[in-house]
Amino acid sequence: GGDEFLLILQPSKISIKKLKERIKKIENTLQEMCGMPITISYGYVAHKEILRHADKDTVIENIVQIADMRMYKQKNAKKVVK
Repeated sequence: GGDEFLLILQPSKISIKKLKERIKKIENTLQEMCGMPITISYGYVAHKEILRHADKDTVIENIVQIADMRMYKQKNAKKVVK
């Protein structure tokens, strides 16, 4: 178990790939500092995907649902690797 956080970032020129690389560096640094395995699992939704949701009443719910699904997919993949 762990904590879950929601970050909402403004659209930028930083790609999802670059953000993933930064998160991996943070994960590695935390492991080195703590001397124990630490994993960070995350989900994301790109700005382009948000624009696909026309129904403004459910857009936030849909964004959270997509990000949550991706986070758990990643979390489960890490369990298989161990």
